[in-house]
Amino acid sequence: LLGAAIHTCICLFIWMDGFLYASGIEFIFIFSVIWVGYLTYFILLKTGINQRFQDPDLTMPIIFWAVTSVMYTVSLTIEIRSLLLMFNLLVLVFAAFNLNRRQYIIVTLYGIVVYIGVIFYLKNFHPVGIDIKEESSVFVGYVLLTSALSSICYKISSLRKHLHQKNQKLAIAIKRIGAISMT
Repeated sequence: LLGAAIHTCICLFIWMDGFLYASGIEFIFIFSVIWVGYLTYFILLKTGINQRFQDPDLTMPIIFWAVTSVMYTVSLTIEIRSLLLMFNLLVLVFAAFNLNRRQYIIVTLYGIVVYIGVIFYLKNFHPVGIDIKEESSVFVGYVLLTSALSSICYKISSLRKHLHQKNQKLAIAIKRIGAISMT
């Protein structure tokens, strides 16, 4: 929710500066929809309803919601699109402790595919505001950064799981030592 709040504030500032192309009513509607998704996630977690799902952390659904929300706002700006793209990096960091390799690949590819969709959307509907050469450089940078960050986050996740397993084995060993010392 903190990342969503920061994203909303940044979008509000760039909207007030005239870089986010939406009327006041559209802005309120867009962020109302975005926040309904985030608050639904929050309510599911707080009420325990999430425990009924296969993934009780709801990590993948919230990541897809966050990436989709960020990319939608990216499609609403021309000049400072790269600023909003950085929020996808924040989304990847959010998942640093919860995803496996396959999930990181899926999330990274999803972000890349949606960004390609944003570029095609802008090229077709706002061709004056997009420079394909510049956008290609931003795209390559985005792909490299998200891929590298996904790899780093996966390594952190793997190390965390390994440490958790070691701690469990250590706890069992300590219990055995305690039992042996009693006898």
